[in-house]
Amino acid sequence: MPAQLNSPKDLFLFELAYMHAFEQNNVQTLQQLIQEVASEEAKAPLQHHLEETREQVQLLAQLFQTLGEQPQQVTVHATQGLKQDHDAVAAMKPSPEVLTLFDLGAAAKVEHMEVACYTSLVTKAQQMGQTEVANVLQRILKQEQDAVRELEAAAVRLGQQVATT
Repeated sequence: MPAQLNSPKDLFLFELAYMHAFEQNNVQTLQQLIQEVASEEAKAPLQHHLEETREQVQLLAQLFQTLGEQPQQVTVHATQGLKQDHDAVAAMKPSPEVLTLFDLGAAAKVEHMEVACYTSLVTKAQQMGQTEVANVLQRILKQEQDAVRELEAAAVRLGQQVATT
């Protein structure tokens, strides 16, 4: 993979490497959130998406093989910022229920970002005539869209429970 971005393909490979690194980081983050959340109902969508995220890491690695490329090392600054946001909220010592609500919302934010990134990657793959790659990315995109709905629904249910107690 080139060190410069001189072509649409270079940009595509960079963004694909970015998402590969992003998903690898998300495996660790989801594991931490699963340990942290206070409710089993909140753990379920996080656990489900952790399993999908592990699969996505493998799928993205396979896409590089399909393209005859190696993913470059990419620093995902967004992950670092989200971790700092989490740590700042946790330092305020919220109740377990409030921290769980925050964690579900933070996870949904990440999924929304992933939806935007995968939407762009699907479009670029299609424009490059990489139908097989686009199909795999479309499958990942659908998983991310489903994860958003699942996480937001869990947050609504928990929010209603907390509001009535």
